[in-house]
Amino acid sequence: MNTKELEQALIDYAINSVSSEEVAQVLNVDASAIQSALKDFNDEWNEAEEPEDADAVIDKWVEFFTSDAKVEDVMLSKHGYNDDYLTWTYMGKEYWAEGEFHVDDSGELHHTFNAPNGKEIEIVTPYNN
Repeated sequence: MNTKELEQALIDYAINSVSSEEVAQVLNVDASAIQSALKDFNDEWNEAEEPEDADAVIDKWVEFFTSDAKVEDVMLSKHGYNDDYLTWTYMGKEYWAEGEFHVDDSGELHHTFNAPNGKEIEIVTPYNN
């Protein structure tokens, strides 16, 4: 992805020239997956008082949307049928999912995490009995 194109899409979004769908298209993600992040970006953009502040906001959010951060601190708590609890950390924030997860033939649990930057990340961890 071209970061200049993303910078321009974010600026255009902030000044209401393009929609979230158009920003998502630049990122190649589902628009619904980035709604919360775009709202936070827009709030920060609106609070910027100087052009340098606006530049810093753009730089921060370009880095956020292009980050290759990995899921960390994956922990599984098993509580019985359909009641497993999975926690993980992504970009310093804790997330969780609860319920029944896919476990493959080799005993690995698989869960797809839709990160706030729109990326789908597969979490794979051992599912030991």
